[in-house]
Amino acid sequence: MLFLLVATEAWVRLCTLLAMLALAVPQQEKPDEVFEKSDPYTRGAKEELAKAGYESFGPFHWADGIETKDIEETCGIARILWVETAHFRLGSTLQTYECPPDDLEQAHLKFELARLAKRLPRARREPTKLDPWLRLHLYAQRLEEQYAEFEARFGLNDAQFEHKPDSKEDLGPGRYLGSELKYTVLLFSKTAPLARFGKRWLGIEEQGYYRGLLPGGSWFFGASAEGMKKLECNLDSGLHALLAYAVTENLCDGFRGSKREKPLWWKHGLGLVYSRRIEERWSVHVERTATGSEADAWRWEPRLNALVANNFVPAFDEMLVWANGTQLDAGQHMSAWSRVSWLLAQEKLDLRAFLLAISEPSDVGLSGTENAAALAEVSRKALRAAFGKSPAELDAIWRKWALKKYPKR
Repeated sequence: MLFLLVATEAWVRLCTLLAMLALAVPQQEKPDEVFEKSDPYTRGAKEELAKAGYESFGPFHWADGIETKDIEETCGIARILWVETAHFRLGSTLQTYECPPDDLEQAHLKFELARLAKRLPRARREPTKLDPWLRLHLYAQRLEEQYAEFEARFGLNDAQFEHKPDSKEDLGPGRYLGSELKYTVLLFSKTAPLARFGKRWLGIEEQGYYRGLLPGGSWFFGASAEGMKKLECNLDSGLHALLAYAVTENLCDGFRGSKREKPLWWKHGLGLVYSRRIEERWSVHVERTATGSEADAWRWEPRLNALVANNFVPAFDEMLVWANGTQLDAGQHMSAWSRVSWLLAQEKLDLRAFLLAISEPSDVGLSGTENAAALAEVSRKALRAAFGKSPAELDAIWRKWALKKYPKR
């Protein structure tokens, strides 16, 4: 019995030692997936690329002084999947995605894949597994669909940006909503390569995602799947929602040319509208714990009802002078989303005229609070022209609407 006890204790100590040694040895990361050499869905055929709406799978020019090979070298990635569409340049290292048993995401993906199959007949229709090339195609489709929807919503089309001599409107110097370069997007599986891109070309230290203006005037957005997981979002729809938000802000900032700064409350609220249309259950801007219990935290409507009832929402005039989106709290984010949603839904509103008015240039050369004040004045004029009311009058109407429209729980 004594021998058995000693042997047992020795075995326990050995197991404990082995466990400690295992923890001390760095765990090997899962190796990056090896991408297929060529796209299996178009096979690189020119006629199939044209049918898909693509210009090239790269290499190609990215922005002034930046080529796709420069990005690969800077980011330390030997292989990035590239595609250039009518309005975007997209690079991706996203790995194969196995769709979890989430009914909402599966239904959304199935609908998207059915649309994709019309342009890419070889694309699978079932959302069980998305390989890297298929994900590239999906995100290219998502970007172009959002661009088309943005133009349609605001009564715009590509032909209006061809700068005909008899045009009376100043829509900016470029073909892409007024910008001279296409919009650019990078979607990486890991955060470190994206951080290297951000540091070199945007001068930004590592963060969860990046949005900024590249040399020559290309509005850029970048994010990583690894960064999304750190934000407790593993769904592809979460990454799609963040993309929709950031691209909306980029389209707003690019409209009529990159030199015209747009009011934060407007582009931020509109971005949240597009984001929540993709995925309501998750937001990078409002933590779930900031809005209620885990089960229903994504339901902003009841939260707003309570905030409005207790006067814990900013006045419309306060929103107009916002200058830094990172300093907003949960209630302010939700208020921007709700107010812009409400404005867009107003009957007989000329959205094209409103977008033009709110994109009028403010005084050049201002900074800080003076610039915020100038942009606020642009907003006041645009709101007055569109609705015939002051921000304070609109605020009172919106509050009554929110209390009536949104459920209390």
